[in-house]
Amino acid sequence: MEPAKRFAYRLALMLLMLIIAAAAAVVSAAGRREPPPASAEEHAYLLREYQDQIGVFRPENADPVRMIHVYVDTLPAADQLELRGEGIPVPDEEKLLSLIEDLES
Repeated sequence: MEPAKRFAYRLALMLLMLIIAAAAAVVSAAGRREPPPASAEEHAYLLREYQDQIGVFRPENADPVRMIHVYVDTLPAADQLELRGEGIPVPDEEKLLSLIEDLES
């Protein structure tokens, strides 16, 4: 076989292998599921401002499950920003009770 034909044959074979590898990667990636956003799964409660006070929310609920009758305006600026922004994630009932005690004092 002539060197030019041999080179063209090898080049075509390499391109074919590259296409097959790329297709396999795409199929593999399409089969994977992305994990759910960590923020929704990592906490049981979320403290946020609700009607100028602190509402205790469950991640799956739009309405608060409990109100903490503390006006957000009376809290330190950093806490106000968190409560008016994304909220304060709380991992469990024990931490929730501790935070409520701190906020009410």
